[in-house]
Amino acid sequence: MYFCPIFVKITQVLFICTQYKAYCIVSLETEKMSKWRDPLFFISNLLFFIGMDKREDEELDRIKEKKLKEIMRDVSHKTEEVKPIIKPSGKPLDLTDATFKKFTEDNNLAVVDCWAPWCGPCRFVSPVIEELAGDYTGRIAFGKLNVDENNKVARQYGIMSIPTLLVFKNGKLIDQIVGAMPRQSLEPRIVRHL
Repeated sequence: MYFCPIFVKITQVLFICTQYKAYCIVSLETEKMSKWRDPLFFISNLLFFIGMDKREDEELDRIKEKKLKEIMRDVSHKTEEVKPIIKPSGKPLDLTDATFKKFTEDNNLAVVDCWAPWCGPCRFVSPVIEELAGDYTGRIAFGKLNVDENNKVARQYGIMSIPTLLVFKNGKLIDQIVGAMPRQSLEPRIVRHL
């Protein structure tokens, strides 16, 4: 059996071009080589497999673009879910690291109670904060931040003891009240910033 040198060179090139694919154009078995002797069959298959790379790249680009759009859509939905309710409601709002900054910036006067569930003095201050939130609805916004679950804000403001009340006016920290105290002592320290 005789193979022309050009045919052998082209088949070697094809094999090299397709070695990273799951298929190989050339079969070394003699009975399957007979169809490759036909130049039209060979050239049409050569053009098909050379064009395959381009089609596969285009398909891969479409898949990548589709996945990127899905990821962006998921991320945009998650950021929409994080938006806090910033209007005073007569009760302290539960804040997180993600909602803290928006809450303090969007209210003229905001008081944030930094607390933890295991803290006894925090449980003493909590009813006082709830009463003040009800009494000063619309003038002072009150929020509660669990420092065990949201320690980024605690580190940012150097909170070493709880309960700590952070008082913000137009987004800027203007007072920090540390420790538990009764309403008679706490109320004047907050209301003087109105």
